[in-house]
Amino acid sequence: MDDRLAVARLEELGLNGREARLYLALLKVPEATAAQLHRISGVPRTKTYESLERMVSRGFCQERVEGRRRFFRATSPPAALTMLRRGWETEYEERNQIADETFEELGKLHRLSFEKDPSLEAIEVIRSKEQNTQTFLRLMHGTQREVLSFTRSPYSAATEQIRAEVKRAQHEAFNRGVQIHTIYMIEQQDWGWLESFIDELLKAGEIVRLTDELPMKMFVFDREKVLIALPSVPDLTGSDFTMILIEDPGFTKASVSLFELYWDRALPPEEWVKNNGRNRAVTTTEGE
Repeated sequence: MDDRLAVARLEELGLNGREARLYLALLKVPEATAAQLHRISGVPRTKTYESLERMVSRGFCQERVEGRRRFFRATSPPAALTMLRRGWETEYEERNQIADETFEELGKLHRLSFEKDPSLEAIEVIRSKEQNTQTFLRLMHGTQREVLSFTRSPYSAATEQIRAEVKRAQHEAFNRGVQIHTIYMIEQQDWGWLESFIDELLKAGEIVRLTDELPMKMFVFDREKVLIALPSVPDLTGSDFTMILIEDPGFTKASVSLFELYWDRALPPEEWVKNNGRNRAVTTTEGE
């Protein structure tokens, strides 16, 4: 598929012209600065930054900050297609067919870019609530044995609809025989909805402990992949929801060790209630 046709198809599917040209440029390189993308795409320099900011907020690319420099990477075509489909008020058969054909070709282009630097495939930066949720769901659906997690604010799954999707993915994992061990950090501002959320997952089979403090939000999937929250970046829009996905044996081993350290310090729900004098009913399915 030539560039002009790809841009035209992307415009049909919901991106504007500048976004389509920038997304196509992003697929051709592992990562790039805005100035480099301006040269590759032909989008005017003054509009490149504006368009990239919008694409980051919508989840069509990710941003990495290194000192004063900002680098951008394309969201994978399958994930971008999912986000485009969510934006369509009605999913017409013709539009879906165009989308499938277009993003199959764009996927080939994306894979070729990573052949230039395969090491970048081990790290993926995600900077939006919706993309965080979609990444978590994708990883949960692919898990076969175990999930270990630190859970604390900020929460991207803050609506009933998203929480329902997360619970459904976790129930499906339980049905596959996946064990889910979670340490929840107790935070007053979130406890109103989080308490019933935890209770429901306890009944389904999640193994839970509670604590006053966790250093970060983290998920370890099958002891192979780690999804971890980065520290907030002051004055950077959306930084409260920046996460990084790492697929590296050494980093994963260290993450598991950190989880086990905090697991030993945390308390089962029943014991937490007793020690903290919380007058509430919690279903307990704690197991070793």
